[in-house]
Amino acid sequence: MDFFGYDDLVHEIYAAALEPIRWPDVVMQIAALCRSPRAMLFTPTLAPPQGGFTHAFNMPVAEMELWMKKGIHEDLLVEALVRKGWLKDGITVTGDELVPRAQLLASSFYRDLWQPTGIGRVCAGIIFDGSDLYLPPVALSVYRSFDDPDFRSEEVEVVRRLVKHLARALGLMFHLSDLAFRVAATTAALERLAAGVLVVNQHGHVVFSNHAAKRLFCRENVVQLRVDGVGGALLNLAPRLKKHERAFQDALLRALDPLQATMRTVPILGDDGIPACVVHVVPLMEESPFRANQEGAGALVFVYDLESAAEISPDRLMSLYGLTRAEAGVATEVVRGGPTEVMAGRLGVSVNTFNTHLRNVFGKTSTHRQADLLKLLLALAVD
Repeated sequence: MDFFGYDDLVHEIYAAALEPIRWPDVVMQIAALCRSPRAMLFTPTLAPPQGGFTHAFNMPVAEMELWMKKGIHEDLLVEALVRKGWLKDGITVTGDELVPRAQLLASSFYRDLWQPTGIGRVCAGIIFDGSDLYLPPVALSVYRSFDDPDFRSEEVEVVRRLVKHLARALGLMFHLSDLAFRVAATTAALERLAAGVLVVNQHGHVVFSNHAAKRLFCRENVVQLRVDGVGGALLNLAPRLKKHERAFQDALLRALDPLQATMRTVPILGDDGIPACVVHVVPLMEESPFRANQEGAGALVFVYDLESAAEISPDRLMSLYGLTRAEAGVATEVVRGGPTEVMAGRLGVSVNTFNTHLRNVFGKTSTHRQADLLKLLLALAVD
């Protein structure tokens, strides 16, 4: 492996989290490092109009347009991932592991999309599997033709390692996606977020909290600050949520451990079983402008106060966005969370009816997915 090229690429991946204009260049560098003529970083089940994205290198425009119209719904490999139970964060596989060669060659997916582009082989990594409400499904695919050699185990391992770095960088990017990325490195930008945002240093001490986080501290029923023996303020959950404290602290420790530095999502339920909040802990790399100090990178902690968002009156949503009462009920049900069947059951409607109302809500609120709708409700909750 080209270690110098790999290190430079990792640096570019984290830079692209704050400057998304860099992503096409990152994908080009990934293809070069993997000795492949084509590569794509994309949301396999979401087209751009639905909030997805596609960053491709050396993919013809006509084929890309066809893929966005057709292939996103007919991707043979995505279907195989789902069927085999392999659509999980961090999984890295080759096309031959997913679909037999004869089946691929006989498919319209290959004839219409791959063959015209000269694609025959793929090594794909699942960055996000879509199970997290706040992170859309994202995959990395590195392509070769049938004339090129198969992907060796060492090359698959390179893709697997890149997927880990991409997950960290994209996790931060999605949390900041509603801001102008060129000002994302300023504390003023963090103040604009409806979610509570805290920066902690390598010791776990809180060194910055935005307005939404300060409001949570004042309420003292979700997160609290505790002064330790060296005079720093540590983050804790409120006593009523103590059964989640261990998972919460473990997420912080993993993010701050330079050997792990992994992003964690901790859903926190109240005594009634309804989500009280969701906490995301995102490790800060050394290159990040959010670094808490010069001694260590620290972490960003996002606290989504679901209880406040769920308290928004249906009448207010009806007035602001022209929702019907049924649609307003669906909107607030999204805050409570759960599978569609569960949310529909709580409202006493069918899944089809629930989905119809939800599509109407997306259209009237100019959102495209549940995470965007939740951000909107959180913003209304702190007005």
